[in-house]
Amino acid sequence: MGYIPTRSVGTIIPKNRELIQSNISHHTTISMRKTLKYSSITLLILAHLATTGCQTNHNKGIHSTQSSREEQLNEAIRFSQELRNSFIHRAFDANIEQLTGNIEISFSLDKNNNLLNCETRPGKNDTSNLEDSSKELSIKMAHLCWSLVPPEVPKRKPENEISKFKINLTFTPDNDNGEKILIAQNIRQRQKYAQSQFAWNNIFADQKIDSIGSAIFKIETNTFGNLLDCNVRLDAHPLRENGFKQDKALRKTLKERCMQLDTTKFPFLAKDRGNITTFVRVEYTPWRNYLSSKAAIQMDHRGS
Repeated sequence: MGYIPTRSVGTIIPKNRELIQSNISHHTTISMRKTLKYSSITLLILAHLATTGCQTNHNKGIHSTQSSREEQLNEAIRFSQELRNSFIHRAFDANIEQLTGNIEISFSLDKNNNLLNCETRPGKNDTSNLEDSSKELSIKMAHLCWSLVPPEVPKRKPENEISKFKINLTFTPDNDNGEKILIAQNIRQRQKYAQSQFAWNNIFADQKIDSIGSAIFKIETNTFGNLLDCNVRLDAHPLRENGFKQDKALRKTLKERCMQLDTTKFPFLAKDRGNITTFVRVEYTPWRNYLSSKAAIQMDHRGS
């Protein structure tokens, strides 16, 4: 529904124990209607070939080595595509003010695909000439980057390896050739993102997180938007099921904080309809709270 990338895949397969470079380029643009026209995303994955390639016997040596390389290359491509989809689809939802500009995002993952670093800046292709818009867009993408949940690590990833990625996004103005149904769906997705970000800022703030998962809040409010009740359920994240644990203490704390929410400030909360129930999903990771200080320091430094 909207994403139509053209993809070119170039690969370099060197000798055993050297590096495979999987370079996947997508040419798309995020317009305000979730129709991608032109922008680019290049993901570089560096992965060592398995050492078992040189341990094969004479009869199976060649075929086994080729099979191992192809398998790892396919793993790298699959991982790149999943990571791309995870980021691109949410980038549109995060830009609820429909800001325009070109943003470059750089981030790195450790051997377990945990986020180590994330930096955002106006891209080289930024022709908007709107400094404030580009700066605000950079901040939004920093929030998005630090909330990223990368897929499971590809097989045979070396212990000391750090994967580095660069994503270039171009946000263009809306046009009038979209369908009303698609527009409504896009608006709803943006509203959900805003609600999720509000819940994170007001419920998870400063919490020590040592697992990966999704918190689903069931928030009940009256016709004036005042809170009546709040319950929370913790689920595994579909991309990182192995990083999840049922944390009763965390669940209790989240429920207590949710019960203290001023829901009259909750974005896009329906009112004047009697008592209603709103479900909000929040993804949590050990590194997401690092955003508050890290992103703020980066943006303050650039603004000075």
